[in-house]
Amino acid sequence: MTTDRMALLQAVVDIVAATAWPVALVFVATRYKEEFQSLLTRVRKASLTGVEFDAGNQQGVRRPDDDLALTDYSRSTPAVRSLEETLSLEINKRPSEQRQAVLVHELAISRLVAHFERSYRLIFGSQIRALRLLDKDEGGVPTEEAFTFFEQVKLGNPEFYENRSFHEWSRFLIDGTGFVARRDGNYVLTDLGREFLSFLREMDYPEDKPL
Repeated sequence: MTTDRMALLQAVVDIVAATAWPVALVFVATRYKEEFQSLLTRVRKASLTGVEFDAGNQQGVRRPDDDLALTDYSRSTPAVRSLEETLSLEINKRPSEQRQAVLVHELAISRLVAHFERSYRLIFGSQIRALRLLDKDEGGVPTEEAFTFFEQVKLGNPEFYENRSFHEWSRFLIDGTGFVARRDGNYVLTDLGREFLSFLREMDYPEDKPL
């Protein structure tokens, strides 16, 4: 992919045209699916998120609101400037009192999609299964039950999980992605986690990942 095309895609990801959630997903993640995933890989390696990830290290995923403080808005290329001009024309067609709300809404969607894409690249299949189980029980799952689930996962992949603890496995879902929270001694699915599961369905991403 050319540098200009990657730059153009970066700009599209940052400010998606004023559309609703399903359309934004189709526009960004379906139409540009392969390029989008390639872009995310390049961004991580360039350390724009501050962390370089691999399949064995899940601690670096950032939530959507973390990215606001990390984006370098001073970067510009001819392709980016061209798209900025186009988007400015589009946004200026709206009443002035609506413009900020539209931009914030669409930027939030694009960051949410990016967060879900990064999370999906790193999440283990067992963690997706855990999210599905939590989705079935609004009251959450007690620690003992969650630990038992993890022990069963270890039995199926003893070599991989030999030096991995339940704390590390669950921390990715809690601190790394924000998909799970602790509430009244139970592990519960957050609104962000529920949205992630909807994202997987919308994108038809396989959930039977290894590990």
